[in-house]
Amino acid sequence: MPAVPLLVGTYTKRGSSGIYAASLGGGAEPAWQGPALAAEAANPSYLAAGGGRVFAVNEDAAGGLTRYQCRAGDAAQVRLEAAAQAPSGGEDPCYVAVSPDASAVAVANYTSGSWSLYSADGASCEKRATVQLSGSGPVADRQAGPHAHCSVWSNDGRHLYVVDLGADTIIVYPGDVRAPDVGSGVVAMKTRPGAGPRHIVFHPSQPFAYVVTELSNAVIVAKREGATGVLTLVAEVGTLPGGFGGSSFCGHIALSEDARRLYVSNRGHDSIATFSVSASGDSVQLLGITPCGGSHPRFFLLLDDVRMLLVANTLSDSIACFKLDSDGLPVRTGEALSVPSPTCIVRIDV
Repeated sequence: MPAVPLLVGTYTKRGSSGIYAASLGGGAEPAWQGPALAAEAANPSYLAAGGGRVFAVNEDAAGGLTRYQCRAGDAAQVRLEAAAQAPSGGEDPCYVAVSPDASAVAVANYTSGSWSLYSADGASCEKRATVQLSGSGPVADRQAGPHAHCSVWSNDGRHLYVVDLGADTIIVYPGDVRAPDVGSGVVAMKTRPGAGPRHIVFHPSQPFAYVVTELSNAVIVAKREGATGVLTLVAEVGTLPGGFGGSSFCGHIALSEDARRLYVSNRGHDSIATFSVSASGDSVQLLGITPCGGSHPRFFLLLDDVRMLLVANTLSDSIACFKLDSDGLPVRTGEALSVPSPTCIVRIDV
């Protein structure tokens, strides 16, 4: 398989120095090269690539956003050069996304329960607006106030969604929002109390979205209204095996390019749940649950073209490598990459 160049975001509390470069492949069988430090940074826990640039949050109380340029080199020896930096507008930013047209960037600030919008163009990370969310939920230690955990555009760019774990709410804004005063948005969906919605993904051709809930360990299937972006509950399916009584919290969600398989990570149960998706997109069915090859799978990267899935196991300091079989189920390859506290993986072009 051809070499796949990657960048790995981390928490820098346990031996990490920032963002690491690595590559997978380059031969008949999957094999790792790296990691090598690509950029020193404080808690670059979430990364996004778009328009030839890489964006990283700094997940700490001060909160920051950095835009990087890739310096040419071997796939496993990529170096990042900081081109612009800006405050994130809140505490502990945990998510960053680039708009489909690569003109804007959105950041979710978890602890302060706010999100910020930036221009992706020009020499600086120009902040256009910061929006403070409000509300709370019934889980006292996790939902005393708003906690923005995701800010992402729909695939078609028509809507920008902000997922608020603290208030069990998903808020929608126009996708082309540009003005300094972006308004308060519209409530796209209220989940059931205590669900704790975390991340959202969208069907590429059908009017459906899929939300993973961190606190209730479930996938929500929702119909998306094209004009307004409002979401209507269709179904809710659990991500854990029946009879499991331990502590677990969902981490990440991803949909395959052909929209036939949906994947979710379980932190605590330490597994990847695989769902089949109906042709119409309106239902999902649990196919299997696979051990994640480590501890606390906060994130995973789906590589459809080479039928691989890479799992960032934060507490075991490793990225586990899986092949996808003919049914789309992950099969462990045995190849793992040692990276301290990995939290995010992105594919880049070099």
